[in-house]
Amino acid sequence: MRDRGFSIVIGVMLALTLAGCGLEVQNLGIPAQGDNQTEGGLPATGEPEVERPAFHFRSGTLELGDFVYEDIKDNLFDPCQEISAEEFAQIGFKSTGQSRYLIHNGGWGCALEGGDPNLIYLVATASSTKDEIVAGAERVSVDMSDVVDDAVTYRGFDDEEESCIAAVDTVRGQFSVLAGRFEGSVTFEELCNEAVTVLDHLYEI
Repeated sequence: MRDRGFSIVIGVMLALTLAGCGLEVQNLGIPAQGDNQTEGGLPATGEPEVERPAFHFRSGTLELGDFVYEDIKDNLFDPCQEISAEEFAQIGFKSTGQSRYLIHNGGWGCALEGGDPNLIYLVATASSTKDEIVAGAERVSVDMSDVVDDAVTYRGFDDEEESCIAAVDTVRGQFSVLAGRFEGSVTFEELCNEAVTVLDHLYEI
């Protein structure tokens, strides 16, 4: 049953090609010693360095921000490999650990086990930017998270199975979590709330 569910979810994510591409990790923005710093370690402007909003995983920092797919297509964020099993366990999930290349949108994704047993979960990198999604997806809602700045939700593109994707642009592509109905009666709003909750928890690690 779960294999069927994963196929459904992969089909949903493949349709993201209607929009665009990408995601990228960046340095924390800490200048090297002697580079435009005062003796107190502040930039030459005298202003303290402001840390940009980011996901903080053991593999590195994934900053929120704009991206151009062509610039980062060889460095897409792979959540299935770059988020550790311990980090997934921290939010109550287990990753299959098997990255699947989403050929139609040039991203990576994998199923998650855990959460509501009536739902299917997928974490992925998509090639579409937020602006592309807003222009082409259905049932788009912006600023849905109180935790992740500029996160959006939108309806998955599978006509047969209801699903909701919570996503945010990062410098290594669009990082997204999908919650889809596996069985039982679940509203679209409940799916979106679930997807946003998982995205929030990953951000708070």
